[in-house]
Amino acid sequence: MDSLEQIAIASSDADADGFPLPHRCEKCSHMVVFASAQRSGEEAYSEGLFKDTSLGNGRTFRLDDDVFDFEKSKTWTCPIYQSISWSHFAKAGVSIPRVRSVILYTKSYALERFPIDTAICEFMYERNGKFSTEYIRFNAFARGDGVSAKFVKGRRAPVDRTSNDFFQIARGWLKACGGHESCPRTSFSHLPTRTIDVSDGLKIHVAKPHEEATYVALTYCWGGFQTVTLSKATLPLWTTSIPEQTLPQTIKDAIMVTRAMGVRYLWIDALCVVQDDPVDVDAEVPKMVEIFSGAYFTIAAASAPTSREGFLQTQAATGSWAHTFSLPFLDMEGSAGAINFCPIVRNDCNPLTEPIHSRAWTLQEYILSPRIIEYGTKHVRWICKNHRVFAGLRPLWVKDWAFDQVLGGFGPYLHHSLAQRNKLMEILDRPPDPEIDVTWNNLVQVFTKRKLSVPSDRPGAISGVAQSYSKLTGSKYYAGIWDHDPLALLWYKEDSKSRANQRSNTIHQREPSWSWFSVDGAIEFLPYQPGLCIVSCQIEPAVPNAIFGAVATGKITLNARLRQIHADFESHDTDVILRFGHDVEADVFPAHVYWDQTIEGIHAWFGRRDITFWLMEGSRGLISKERLDAVVGLVLVSDATRKSYRRAGLFVLGRGYDVDEDAELDVGHKARWELFDASASEVFTIC
Repeated sequence: MDSLEQIAIASSDADADGFPLPHRCEKCSHMVVFASAQRSGEEAYSEGLFKDTSLGNGRTFRLDDDVFDFEKSKTWTCPIYQSISWSHFAKAGVSIPRVRSVILYTKSYALERFPIDTAICEFMYERNGKFSTEYIRFNAFARGDGVSAKFVKGRRAPVDRTSNDFFQIARGWLKACGGHESCPRTSFSHLPTRTIDVSDGLKIHVAKPHEEATYVALTYCWGGFQTVTLSKATLPLWTTSIPEQTLPQTIKDAIMVTRAMGVRYLWIDALCVVQDDPVDVDAEVPKMVEIFSGAYFTIAAASAPTSREGFLQTQAATGSWAHTFSLPFLDMEGSAGAINFCPIVRNDCNPLTEPIHSRAWTLQEYILSPRIIEYGTKHVRWICKNHRVFAGLRPLWVKDWAFDQVLGGFGPYLHHSLAQRNKLMEILDRPPDPEIDVTWNNLVQVFTKRKLSVPSDRPGAISGVAQSYSKLTGSKYYAGIWDHDPLALLWYKEDSKSRANQRSNTIHQREPSWSWFSVDGAIEFLPYQPGLCIVSCQIEPAVPNAIFGAVATGKITLNARLRQIHADFESHDTDVILRFGHDVEADVFPAHVYWDQTIEGIHAWFGRRDITFWLMEGSRGLISKERLDAVVGLVLVSDATRKSYRRAGLFVLGRGYDVDEDAELDVGHKARWELFDASASEVFTIC
């Protein structure tokens, strides 16, 4: 195009590559972006165009209507008005009164090389006698070969995920990662026991001892029963040839990505572990650390709820992409082109809502993988230990900070080089880093909110991260608890805050009772200072020598203070009255109990109803250095012999930890604080 007259005057139709055509109608015919108007931030500030240099450069357009009606605009054919209207409703959820002073302006955030990266629609409205201002942001993007390309940084990702252009982006990510100091090298690794050779047809490759090569791993949702898996019967056949046409679509897509990225070997659990051979399963599951941490990169089929859907299919333009518009653009030489704008709506594209992030098994696969290419419903993104980037424009979503800390903090810690680890150990008085202890507990909280098809898989689904952490720190692992962190025993079930949920708790409980392995559902921890000490722990793994997996039995010996209590727990309420002694005038205190299971379940475990309840002091919390908060600990049960105890829940005696620092202490607070002072510390065992 040579001049403005050559710009297409069009509707909201898109061209063959999915880009909207430049739009000019009666309502927006004055909207043309000129390169000559893109001043530097200093020039714009000196000319008084903006009050703040952070606004950068830009060009402002006032919409034609003196009064803008959002309800009416939904029926207009102008894509600019439709985009603004849709964005407002997507953001606010409800309509606001008619507005005045509506302007649309292009903007840059101090990007000297690219003067335009955003457009903002600003409108003022009156409600209840007060004027308010609302803003809607739009990402600016251009064709890679378009006239506006040198002025606009943003690019739209190729629509076709199987195209060479798309894989070229992924190859660029891999190349850039090779220069990251904090990322592991992209050299050869020891091959897993079996991989899929995708180079010439498709077949199982059985690794020779110490064989090294580059391979890719796949993390995905099984989504129920798998019709095609490696078995004792298919293993000898598949070492010659795997019938590719019989494979589910997600696996076919992973094979395509592996080939396009120039890698020969691919590891997929369903096809590389003999699923009907318990011996092989028990041997391969503990190798998850080496398999995912040794992969060149991991393909994450985030959008596929099952293995049947696949993840490379072209996605229809929905949400923000369905409301993209384009403005004509003229550079300094008079060449005409276009700048495209896509609404930025919070959570319109949220990676963490993808099916893969609802499954427990996939969390450790994300953490252990040094590099990930994640294929979502509306996005494809790169995740490594140094960088996260989207193909195309970055969306806006409400972040899960706990997940970000786990993935962005704990993951890189596990991938330190040996030299970095040794240096870290020299700096610390004792391993591990306390911040990593906190992050482990965050990991448990994120992990236990996810789903497991088989609840008893909980230990195995986190065993890989535990194994890697243990190698790094030298700490001993006891069924989800670390030997140096007794506070991790003060966990509770998130749903036990509700009485209704308490009554529906399962009667069945796995071993050991003191570990969060024993229950289902989300786990939380109380942030108090320790008042107990782990003396020793004995664990019998369900699988011999698999100390990071499921537990058959386990006993932990503690040194802490105990007090017997007399209370009616038959109602199984969360708010209870504790009485210390049989006397009517005995000390009586209100408390909150987070139960692990039903009272019926406790009686069933002991096989009798004449059991005794005890409180074990676990921690004293502080509001500040001068103010007292609460006493927390475990509710234990035992029979008359007191040979061993069993955990029944967690108690909070006092006001809890969500309290006002300026609140007056109640009369009984000091008595509660001193409740265990008359009890001497003793050594006892919990099963």
